Amino acid sequence: TSPFQYQKFLDMITTSITIVVVAVPEGLPLSVTIALAYSMKQMFNENNLVRHLAACETMGGATTICTDKTGTLTQNIMTVMRGYVAYKQFVLQGTAKDTAEIERVLPKGQVLSQLFAESVALNSSASKKRVPVGGKSDEHVVKYVGNKTEQAMLIFLERASQDPMVIRSRIDPQDVHRFPFTSARKRMTTVARQGSVFRWHVKGASEMVLEDCAYIHCGTHVELLTPESRQDIHNTILDMAR
Repeated sequence: TSPFQYQKFLDMITTSITIVVVAVPEGLPLSVTIALAYSMKQMFNENNLVRHLAACETMGGATTICTDKTGTLTQNIMTVMRGYVAYKQFVLQGTAKDTAEIERVLPKGQVLSQLFAESVALNSSASKKRVPVGGKSDEHVVKYVGNKTEQAMLIFLERASQDPMVIRSRIDPQDVHRFPFTSARKRMTTVARQGSVFRWHVKGASEMVLEDCAYIHCGTHVELLTPESRQDIHNTILDMAR
């Protein structure tokens, strides 16, 4: 049998392999893109909007989506509504009665009120700045910029008849050192030197800050934080977190 009888068969195999080698690398990206685009359309019909094609596989297999609500589902504005100061809870309703409610827990002239104002004003990276209105360079408005939570605290301080910027101006910036918030520490700390006194202002995860506390300011005096008081504060934290 002559070997040339298999030549036609060998030519077919060679041609097939050539087509595979050439066509697959060229057509595979297109095929994948079409498949992902179809998946994106199907997911959109299920109220799951995917902006990037590469995320279709991940989002398609997700069972629970955790998202930051502020700015995503709301107007990107935060407001202090509830709080706990010196064993006293307060609830704000956004009405004229809020002024009296704030005065009840933070009486003017009280040492605790002054410490609270100093802590909120100094232990914050947000500040007031002149920003353009609607992108127009000739129109400006003075507003708080920075972290939304910190902005809410500064605005709350203003509602308590305190000016955060004035409080900051009383202390030399060289006497203030900030340790920024990190996911590992879960808190932000600011150290302020006033004469020979160094005062630490701490904010962050309430349950972690509570663990480091040994005393509590009751408005008129400082007392030891008992196990019962600690548990009461811990229960309040859990209640507000729900």
